[in-house]
Amino acid sequence: MKMNLFKPCVNLSLIFGAITLTLPIIFFANQELAKAHEFQHVKSGLCLDVRENRPSGNVVVDSCDGLNQRPFQHWVRKDNILQNVKSGLCLDVRENKPGGNVVIDRCEDSNKRPSQNWIDRGGILKNIESGLCLDVSENITGGNVVINHCEGTNKRSFQLWRQYD
Repeated sequence: MKMNLFKPCVNLSLIFGAITLTLPIIFFANQELAKAHEFQHVKSGLCLDVRENRPSGNVVVDSCDGLNQRPFQHWVRKDNILQNVKSGLCLDVRENKPGGNVVIDRCEDSNKRPSQNWIDRGGILKNIESGLCLDVSENITGGNVVINHCEGTNKRSFQLWRQYD
């Protein structure tokens, strides 16, 4: 069963003197209000981004924009699912093994597609199905987002993500 997590986006514009900030606001199907966030990889300072806007599209890290110019960096969280605001697709795992590629794909019911479920453990995003954590293959702009064994506390910064709005 395909899951419709949110209704179309409404933009909220805030004006501060000469600066206008536009924030996407999402209404979930059950009328909850959800705010869009960016997820920044702490070690590289780069943000979770969509390289290919299609089902099975690749996910990378890229320069953060502060929720302004790069709409593919805006994500909403509903329960354990991360949905990209621009594409409407959900963060998913293509291969359930260390180094497995992270993609966006059609959102499904969590029981049908546990690969789309992510638990936040103090900034470490752990995939429920694989038990592996969100990571990057290279700490550079355009670095591929993958899953890997969850690191111990002394190496956490390589898998630590900061959510901000």
